Amino acid sequence: MLAAELADPALYKTFTDAAESIGEAWDSREFGKAIREIMALADVANRYVDEQAPWVVAKQEGRDADLQAICTMGLNMFRVLMTWLKPVLPQLARACGSVPQQRTELGRHSAAAAGA
Repeated sequence: MLAAELADPALYKTFTDAAESIGEAWDSREFGKAIREIMALADVANRYVDEQAPWVVAKQEGRDADLQAICTMGLNMFRVLMTWLKPVLPQLARACGSVPQQRTELGRHSAAAAGA
């Protein structure tokens, strides 16, 4: 079960705010630019998970809510990344679920559309 609230809404907003520039890069066929922006955010997501160390938190008694919050945040960040990667990884995006059905939705991605 996911946490009811995001652990770091400002960090998540960083991801959703990038939708416009990433969508514009896809639309203008600046594929390298789009991928570089996505990968920079993937680095941020990976760093968050690494710093929060959910594998350590899971072993600590009484930290179940913290673990749930960390995992929820990580899953949501990676879900946004998969939305943006759908044009180049459509089968993987479909397998992960929860992504727009049409590429045109990419530029309209928002915190509300992402489930925040």
